[in-house]
Amino acid sequence: MKGAGKPPSALLRRRRGRMAQHVGEVAEVHVGGWMAARFCLVERVRVGWRIRRGPGGRILDAHPLEKVSGDWRAVAAGGRSVLMEVKCRPAAERLEWSDLEQHQHRALLAHATAGGLSLVAWVATDAGGTVGLAVIQYPCAGTSLAYWHKGKACAWPDAQAVGLD
Repeated sequence: MKGAGKPPSALLRRRRGRMAQHVGEVAEVHVGGWMAARFCLVERVRVGWRIRRGPGGRILDAHPLEKVSGDWRAVAAGGRSVLMEVKCRPAAERLEWSDLEQHQHRALLAHATAGGLSLVAWVATDAGGTVGLAVIQYPCAGTSLAYWHKGKACAWPDAQAVGLD
């Protein structure tokens, strides 16, 4: 097959990047709305990015300047701290344990161990954009998602079934 194995064109990469950015922006609106309806002092955790450019100013890659504990922070009724990590994945795929980086697992677990409410939000997408939002309490022990641990993946219907309302 002609062209098989070749890297995508610059135009295709830019288009994919714009689509991913749009999905991320839509996801942020969904998650922000969900958080604001349930908690107070809701804040999106922002982090700067280091951008490496090539010839002609073309962006080669980008990396966050620092690792953060989660994407969102809030306070629940009674003063309980809330920490949420957000992942965007197609609904047809599975949310892999490894989709969360090790520092994210450590932060979510430490936060929950200290008495906070740790959450993972899965914003499911399809070719047309956002499909839905499932919010899972972390860790998942004691739920039907107890199987979701290192080396395992969670299916969208399972995430919806245990998701918080």
